[in-house]
Amino acid sequence: EADTMMAHVVEAAEKAILRDPDFGHGEARRVLGAIYLYAPSWPSGVGDIDEAMAVLEGVATAHPEDPSNLFYLAEAYRRAGDRQKAVALYKRVLKAPKEGIWALEGPQYRADARAHLIELASSYQLMLSRKSGSRF
Repeated sequence: EADTMMAHVVEAAEKAILRDPDFGHGEARRVLGAIYLYAPSWPSGVGDIDEAMAVLEGVATAHPEDPSNLFYLAEAYRRAGDRQKAVALYKRVLKAPKEGIWALEGPQYRADARAHLIELASSYQLMLSRKSGSRF
């Protein structure tokens, strides 16, 4: 049943993209990318990190003025293990002006971006300490 529901959501997002891929700063593309990013992968779901990256890179390139596009692309890079790109995008999310809809939606995205930056910094420090053979 969940598979069927997810298939309908993907289909609806794809139809919206065909109708107007740029509506709402690419909202339908962002939703589709987030589905591919967060859903379980095959065979239990439609999740696919490569599809997520392709969709989210496209929408972030087309609409970099929308910080939520940058946030979801940062999430994809983080999940794919590309720390540098994720960090750069999370920092851009934190610097986004607190105006318009971002004044309302931004606080949670900023909180999540800060948490992920801390997590990435900690894992990077741990990796460096393991490479050097030192311990905390």
